[in-house]
Amino acid sequence: MLFLAAELRLMGATLGVKKINAKGEDCHLTFSTPPKVDPFALIRLVQEQPRRYRLAGNDRLSIAMNATTCLERGEEIRGILDEITASDEALHTTH
Repeated sequence: MLFLAAELRLMGATLGVKKINAKGEDCHLTFSTPPKVDPFALIRLVQEQPRRYRLAGNDRLSIAMNATTCLERGEEIRGILDEITASDEALHTTH
């Protein structure tokens, strides 16, 4: 779990995530200002999956999670960060 936490911090840092807070069925990502990820990539995720993603202010993304254990939450957060990365890359390849 320690290695997973370190990996998530590194993945998040490349996107400009300065804080990951996951408790229960909710996860909140707090982004640096300005974020390293294109804000339209986040908006795109919210539009495509409104039940899962929600913008909470200018610098936070709230995510509904399905995980129940700490390890499952870590794995799900990894997938979320991968989704954000893919959305950001897709946005830049279409322009």
